[in-house]
Amino acid sequence: MSQVADRPVAIQQWHKIIQTRNPAILGDLLADDVVFYSPVVHTPQKGKSLTRMYLMGASHVLLAGPFKVMLRPLKAINTVHKKWVRC
Repeated sequence: MSQVADRPVAIQQWHKIIQTRNPAILGDLLADDVVFYSPVVHTPQKGKSLTRMYLMGASHVLLAGPFKVMLRPLKAINTVHKKWVRC
């Protein structure tokens, strides 16, 4: 058995999305009742349609080429969130 064939079907499908750079096939991978946990939104995003929207948006950023993590904006989001919770 090949290394790829040993992987679960969901992982094979995910690799196909990345290799083909075609996030449109993401819908076939998601369950109707999927819940997406976002580190930015801080609330669970429920349902296939909403989860697909978030992941398609992320895939456009991640598949576009070089990706740079910017810590300062993330720190700013976290600071705003902490202050917002205190209000």
